[in-house]
Amino acid sequence: MKKLFVAVLAIAGLVACNTEEAVRVQGPAPIAFDGSFVETRANAAVDPSTTTATIEKFNVWGFMDDVTGKVFVEEEVTKNGGEWSYVNTQYWAPGHKYYFAALSNYDNAVVNTDGANELGLGNLKFTVTDGSDDLLYSAVGPIDAPAANATTAEKVKFSFNHMLSKVKFSFTNGFTNELATIDVKNIQMEVPATADIDVNVADWWTENNWKNYDGTATVAFGDACAKTGIGESQECDNERIVLPANNDVVYTVTFDVALYQGDVVAYEGTKTVEVKGVALEIGKAYNFTAELNASNITEDGSELLPIEFDVIEVKEWVEAGAQTGVIEGAVENVTLMADAEATETVNLTGSLDGAGHTISAVDGVDYVIASTARLIEATAPASISNLTIDGKGVYTDKYGIRGIYTIGTGDITISNVEIYNCTYAINACHTGDLVVVNSTLQGWNSYAGSVANSRFENVKFIDGEFHNFRPYNNTVCKNCDFAAGVVIDLSCMVDGASIKFINCTYDGQPLTAANLTDAEGVDVAVDMLVTEEPVNNGLIQNVANVENMTIDGGNFTTTDGRGLRGIYITKGGVYNVNNVVVKNVTYAINVNTTEAVTLNVKNSTLEGWTSYGTTTTASFENVAFTCGTYANFRPYSATTLTKCTFEAGFQIDFTALTGVLTFDNCTYDGEVITEANFATLVQVDGDYTGKIAF
Repeated sequence: MKKLFVAVLAIAGLVACNTEEAVRVQGPAPIAFDGSFVETRANAAVDPSTTTATIEKFNVWGFMDDVTGKVFVEEEVTKNGGEWSYVNTQYWAPGHKYYFAALSNYDNAVVNTDGANELGLGNLKFTVTDGSDDLLYSAVGPIDAPAANATTAEKVKFSFNHMLSKVKFSFTNGFTNELATIDVKNIQMEVPATADIDVNVADWWTENNWKNYDGTATVAFGDACAKTGIGESQECDNERIVLPANNDVVYTVTFDVALYQGDVVAYEGTKTVEVKGVALEIGKAYNFTAELNASNITEDGSELLPIEFDVIEVKEWVEAGAQTGVIEGAVENVTLMADAEATETVNLTGSLDGAGHTISAVDGVDYVIASTARLIEATAPASISNLTIDGKGVYTDKYGIRGIYTIGTGDITISNVEIYNCTYAINACHTGDLVVVNSTLQGWNSYAGSVANSRFENVKFIDGEFHNFRPYNNTVCKNCDFAAGVVIDLSCMVDGASIKFINCTYDGQPLTAANLTDAEGVDVAVDMLVTEEPVNNGLIQNVANVENMTIDGGNFTTTDGRGLRGIYITKGGVYNVNNVVVKNVTYAINVNTTEAVTLNVKNSTLEGWTSYGTTTTASFENVAFTCGTYANFRPYSATTLTKCTFEAGFQIDFTALTGVLTFDNCTYDGEVITEANFATLVQVDGDYTGKIAF
């Protein structure tokens, strides 16, 4: 792997700023304090450092002559209106020498003063949490008490040192193509977690006196600014404060990086690098800089290959035939090879290839037709492809603006179309099917009941002023991405219609039933499939957590003609199933491995055969076992059933059971299963003697 960090810059700003103020007293002079602090430089990242301006309190330990003459023990000194004060006032005793030590921001430090002497406080043990704690320390003395006849006393002045080190990261775009931008996110660094330091030495801050390092902690730096341009450098969101360490410590740094070509992600991955040979010194700030380029951006360290060109032929001109789909009033009727502003609604019947160009609305133009407003009115059968539609700046109080509005009878196909700034991206009112592929839709998308079947594949639904997805009839969404804020509204689904989501995401995460709204009381089948076709006879195979979905075998067939599994487990591990419906399969759940498996099923409905071997530990809670073509429950090992229901005709198979099957408040055909009625109530196969418990 290429060495990523090309420069390490140590920055130290250690300039003490002290203020003095004379206090006139009568009798013994009180001991007063004035807090001074080391300023730190400012930069673009969020800096957790404490400064002279921001320090609000510190705690003081003090003794007179030697450590047995205790004057202060962790006395809190606070700032009020620029003055420092404390509660338990102590007074100077003439003829004695005083020693003081102070700590600030030490919530994550353990203070041990057993070894304190005139040089310092003793021993400190510090633990790194999130890197936002700035540990400060100062010690002064000896100070001679004012003479007995003195009328003023100097304040005790602390000049605090940062006891830790400060770190940040900067990333430079090292690509030479100005169209290539990089985006770095989720920067994390593994650092030593705890260490202790003896501050009873002179000039303790001039070298690293931290020792007894133990454990590691992961500190998050956030993101760098998105899409850094060629030659530009961006800092991470946050600076973090960590333990100083010598150059024998190895730091592990991870971050996510994406390479954009325009707005398209060309490459993305997670980088892990090690920082070696760097000593982090007390009170110093470090900027780890990295240049990302074609030779080091990939996760495995391989170099990106350059795109190269060659000319092999220039074709002869060929006379073109007549074009279709002319945008009347928007572009010249002899060509589609120009972007244009629509001066009236486009009436389309047939095929429109936009050739990658854009049709934009014109503010002030009336697009109202038959009580709606639309930029393109497509009469089925029709197709629209390779076009961007932008309704920016157009608004109608009464109707809103449609990007594409469909009417007529027949099917309509929309391919490689982007629609922005419209009330409705697509408002489909034709009679027939609707197919939308490889497109981006911003705005409301609604499909009336006359649209028999709708299919969306590789479609991005993005958030805008309007952001509803509202189907009415049978709908399939495959490889679609719904942005956060998009409302998937099933309230208008026709009774008995179905909607299927295949490999879909919501806000970048797998889409679940929790992402759907307004579906209560609607008779609609909702399927969340992670795969469209069965793999190795299983619709869902070796997935640790399966939840909030319907797994429907439908008309799927297996690759070898054997029984289709809804949930198929062939590897050891812990598997959790929650709020899942499995139907139209041979096996609802089938475990087929000699490795140890823990199976936990809750709040689900299993139609078909459920079977697992002797190496499986299983529990079922609030599970309904319903009859399909197959209606068997065949455990091999000890199993617990809690609040489960068995439909009449469902068979419990004891032929392979080697443990005990425990029933806890379960029912069969609506009647509670008990030891007294088990023999006459439950349909069984095999001898259950000694194999059941209640």
